[in-house]
Amino acid sequence: MTRPSHNIDLLLLEKGEELILEVGFEQFSIRGVCKKAGVNLGMFHYYFKTKEHFVKVLFEHLFGKHIVAQKEVILNHKKGIDKLKALLFLRARLGKRNKQLSFLFMKEIFTSGLSKIIEEHHKQEIKFLISLIKQCQDEGEISKKLSMSHIIPIIIAPVNFSVVFDMGMFKGVNQKNTSDDKQDKNFEKYIKELIDIILRGLK
Repeated sequence: MTRPSHNIDLLLLEKGEELILEVGFEQFSIRGVCKKAGVNLGMFHYYFKTKEHFVKVLFEHLFGKHIVAQKEVILNHKKGIDKLKALLFLRARLGKRNKQLSFLFMKEIFTSGLSKIIEEHHKQEIKFLISLIKQCQDEGEISKKLSMSHIIPIIIAPVNFSVVFDMGMFKGVNQKNTSDDKQDKNFEKYIKELIDIILRGLK
């Protein structure tokens, strides 16, 4: 049987990502994905068989996009410290923008099948991060006396905190009656300052 063309599988993955961001995983459904993509259920089952398999492929698709984005963002920088700042800022923005997916990853991390995919993705990210940290150490921007086991948890704090920042925890403190655009600018300013403070402390 000839495989249908027109990149329908990619279309379904793109619309699946959009739907999760819009409604969250609890309300996520295959019918919703098909409706959003303008594809019938039969075509969906041709490519993905089940919802569980679709979610696994969707995770792999999203992780692949994130790895590519992280590699692209450092291309305009030569110094290790500038590459590291750009990478951490990108990860923080992705975490904020994709908070529904971030919570989904945390919720599903122990699910059979998905845990292996998530673990492999994080291994790739950590390996990439370590290469930049080593460059920073060679260039004298991060102390060589510090071990990776100490450095990595410290520098990924801005990424983890970015999701919390967007949950409204601070709206009653310093963002009351603040427009979304202003909140985004506050977020970006805060994350850049936090990254600078953390990296200065590692020098």
